[in-house]
Amino acid sequence: AIGLGLFTSLMGRVWCGYLCPQTVFLEELIRRIEVAIEGDRGARRKLDQGPWTRTKIWKKGLKWSLFVVVCFVLGMTAVSYFTAPLALWTLQSAPVSYLMVAIFTGLLYFDLAWFREQFCNYLCPYARVQGVLTDIHSLTIGYDPRRGEPRLGLNSARKQEVLSRGGCVDCGKCVAVCPQGIDIRDGFQLECIACGHCIDACTSVMARFEVPSLIQYTTEARLRDMKEARSRIRPLVYGGIMVSLAILGAVFLLGRASYDARISRMQGTYGELREDGRVQNTFDAHIWNNYPEERVFQVAVEGLEDAEVVIPMVEVRVGAGRDLQFPLFVIAPPVSGSQRQIPFEIIVISGTEKVSRDATFVVPGGEI
Repeated sequence: AIGLGLFTSLMGRVWCGYLCPQTVFLEELIRRIEVAIEGDRGARRKLDQGPWTRTKIWKKGLKWSLFVVVCFVLGMTAVSYFTAPLALWTLQSAPVSYLMVAIFTGLLYFDLAWFREQFCNYLCPYARVQGVLTDIHSLTIGYDPRRGEPRLGLNSARKQEVLSRGGCVDCGKCVAVCPQGIDIRDGFQLECIACGHCIDACTSVMARFEVPSLIQYTTEARLRDMKEARSRIRPLVYGGIMVSLAILGAVFLLGRASYDARISRMQGTYGELREDGRVQNTFDAHIWNNYPEERVFQVAVEGLEDAEVVIPMVEVRVGAGRDLQFPLFVIAPPVSGSQRQIPFEIIVISGTEKVSRDATFVVPGGEI
């Protein structure tokens, strides 16, 4: 979130135009399918306004079918982050996983096939707060009215005058290519996602007359002929917070244990007198292996004389990034005297590392 604030204060809505999944999936998948099947914007509009012929039916049917396939793959990918991917893609996962796939597929289809840019305009929270994150020195897409206005068409008698000053010829291409359906010549607008399509369109037109594009990446300060700020408080604050968080994250990462253990008394159990005269206490052991390789653990006790540790397995082996929970039995001879609770430590060892956890050994007749 802080990074988004920093990059927005410097480069405007660069997230929306280049990194947002809504924009990426829509521009790189959905629109490419549309163009390949139905043609460019003009051809699609003509097809939509025309009658339902055989050609229109198969084109629409093919397009919508491919949309469903794309949304299904995206839905499966999203659910794969929360369940075992191999089981999911081989149809061996739980029914609730496929219910979530169906929900994701339906929502994505609704969004990418119909709702589209309306999401950016009406639902995206980032679009609502971008005005607070930017200022007049933030990079944005702007139209130069000093050169462009008054705009005159190419059929105007004053065409040469317009071309000589590099003015707007009112071709309308910047509006036609805008995915948000806005006219950048009307100034900065909340709906603009800074994708740059209007810049490309204007550049291609103005290049014919050997003049620079009227629409460019600029700042509001430049358009107003204001002095550019050498240092700005907003990016410095965001950058300072990001550096602080990065240092803090590095400290936590370097100090992170490669494994962790939790030892607690098994619920409802106390000290139990065995047939051999020794006392048994039952604990619940839980070990997390944060290491990227499988590890073998040993369990020992300290502070309890002649104690024996018994576990229901040959060895405690925990896979990479996995955890293991198992019962742990601590057996020791009864102590003389009136002491009913003996504090001691349970040690979980792996290689040269060890984790110590405090515990209490309860003799029959005592209380926890």
